[in-house]
Amino acid sequence: MARRLTALLRHDVRLQHRYGIYAAYAVVVAFYIGVFQAIGARLPEWLKVVVLYTDPSVLGFFFLGALMLLERSENTRVALAMTPIAPKHYFWSKALSLTTVSLVAVGVIAPFLHSRFSAANVTLLLFTVCATSVHYIGLGIPAALRFSTTTSYLIGAAAWLTPIAMPGALAFMQPIATAGLLLPAAAHVALLRHALGDVVLPTAQVVVALATTLLAAALSTWYACSQLARGLGDQDRSSPHTVARAAGPGAASGRAARTNSPLARFLRIASCDLRSIGRDPTLTAATGLSLVPAVAFAVWRNDWDALALSAFGVENITHYAAPVLAVMPAVMLGWVLGFLYLEDRDDGPLQALEVSPLGKEGFFAYRATLIGATCWFIAVASVRLILPNLSWTLGIVIALFVALEAILAGLLLAALARNKVEGLAITKLTNLTALVPLVAISPSPLRLLAGVIPTYWIGELCELSGTRLLPLAPTIVIALVSHGVVGWLLYRWRR
Repeated sequence: MARRLTALLRHDVRLQHRYGIYAAYAVVVAFYIGVFQAIGARLPEWLKVVVLYTDPSVLGFFFLGALMLLERSENTRVALAMTPIAPKHYFWSKALSLTTVSLVAVGVIAPFLHSRFSAANVTLLLFTVCATSVHYIGLGIPAALRFSTTTSYLIGAAAWLTPIAMPGALAFMQPIATAGLLLPAAAHVALLRHALGDVVLPTAQVVVALATTLLAAALSTWYACSQLARGLGDQDRSSPHTVARAAGPGAASGRAARTNSPLARFLRIASCDLRSIGRDPTLTAATGLSLVPAVAFAVWRNDWDALALSAFGVENITHYAAPVLAVMPAVMLGWVLGFLYLEDRDDGPLQALEVSPLGKEGFFAYRATLIGATCWFIAVASVRLILPNLSWTLGIVIALFVALEAILAGLLLAALARNKVEGLAITKLTNLTALVPLVAISPSPLRLLAGVIPTYWIGELCELSGTRLLPLAPTIVIALVSHGVVGWLLYRWRR
């Protein structure tokens, strides 16, 4: 058993290194270190807990899906089914390799948190991260078995994970109810808060939380292995939307195929994309879900402000959250643009398009325009819901920048990712750009240096600090230049 597991583990580590998971996550860790080193002493402990729980502890859940779908496309699991490898070997190879990344990340970040650690607290922190990672990897394997593309997993798994992770909010209530610690997410968050010194739990609650954490990890491991026993070795069945894309524009029927006008070519490609999206409901869901945060924000704004004030002592938290939520349509639709491009490149349609009158550049321009226009309409509605006091003109301008950022997010994946696994790793970086508008909170003129990252200008236009350093017109012009320069560079680097 040990020899088989060691061989699988060695293979997984090589694969994860080859596809840039370690390099991409090292950049994410460096970003966190920079933030915590600069302002960690002023950050509330609960925010540090949120960062450790939502990122290092759960990173295996998302990377796992891309790795498993890559293995499926290459029929790796079919080969494994003919070897003595058991489902438990497969599970623990993935769990050990990805959990080690989580532990190393937390170990490197911890000294910069400016938290008061004892030896016992450090041990508890690492144990909680380890158990949480195993728990979510165990839940991620059944999820990955149910999706056929990385794009669908990226969107669908987030919907799968959200109701499981949401009970973690119970651990921020005061006082923490012991019954709530019977829910795994609440137990994880409570132990992290205790380890970082944010709260001091009674011994009985620590015991309950530890027992829940261990039981959850054990049950998810058992469930994952049972699902693998049925799913390991399944033949890869090309998803309908992949087949539709592989058919490309040449799949158009008779009269349309004979018509070679630009409008006819556009309509044929648009028809193909609409069929692809219709056959993959998660792409449609991504478009709809991009508006959900804004609707929830508008409905529960006052409740969130009251909850943040009572739980954390933070006043008017929705004022600071507004620009981050305004950028969310760009993040979600940028995923769709980028991963559709990666799938078309990996599966072959782009090679066929390269020798067509449209060309690869024309095809990307068409799709970027379509995604950008969709994002703009969604962003206009989102900005009205999130910032109702903003003028219509400024709201439309902000929506334009959000649409441009969706295209930039897609270009970033197209420029840097060699495949869909690397794309998922790079997505960790693009997600961080949604937080950059918060830099505009600073009253210092040096905050303008963050303008090299285009999303910063959303925070500047929203006047997060209460004052705008430059008049509105020059601010918009500089923001356009920032978006244009970054877009030009990424387009030049596009693979």
